[in-house]
Amino acid sequence: MKNLLQTSLIAILISFSITSCIKENIVSCTGSDCFIFEGQVFDSIKNLAISNASIEVILVYDNGSFGSINYKKEIVGKSKSDQDGNYRVAFSGERLKDVDGYFEIEISKQGYFDKTIMLEYVNNTSFDVPNIVDADIHRKAYLDVNIKTGEYIDNVQFSLPTGGDGQSTWAGLTNSSNRDTTYNFQVAGDQFTKVQYNYKRLGLNYSKSDSIYINGGEKRQLNIKIE
Repeated sequence: MKNLLQTSLIAILISFSITSCIKENIVSCTGSDCFIFEGQVFDSIKNLAISNASIEVILVYDNGSFGSINYKKEIVGKSKSDQDGNYRVAFSGERLKDVDGYFEIEISKQGYFDKTIMLEYVNNTSFDVPNIVDADIHRKAYLDVNIKTGEYIDNVQFSLPTGGDGQSTWAGLTNSSNRDTTYNFQVAGDQFTKVQYNYKRLGLNYSKSDSIYINGGEKRQLNIKIE
């Protein structure tokens, strides 16, 4: 029989169109028309500066046609963090001052989870005044969760924090008796990851947990035996 991974997904259906393609439209600033974003990128666990991270400032705005809201995105500035994790992005704000939209900063670095931070609305952004945006990002680690069950086990469900935001991911086993199944996850490294699991045996409900420490960049396996 096939192994089924049951993950809970929240689907939000939106009646207007959203354009996901992001293009670059970077205009250098001169004199006193600069929008400026600066800050530091650092490791969320070790609190160490991260060099050579990619920083993109993205404009999100309504370019709607009649009867719909059509959100578009443009990369309006980009930079890299230096050896101390510091970055500075400056671009022309004059052409954007009347735009109905807001800014996001996206931070990415190989081996780390990407991070997006929503920033000021355009009309709240001042010329030539630095907007300080520090960003902590999580180093990736890799966890295999192996679940072995005995007889009379039913309705196995488990959850753990995944990704850089720590949101819980739920999974479960159908036909849960006498199973040997492994699931693969990306989790935040350099810390403990707690796996909470629930199951039913002979009509009684049980709830237990296990934890495992995983270094950043490392792959480990957590074995859970339910009898």
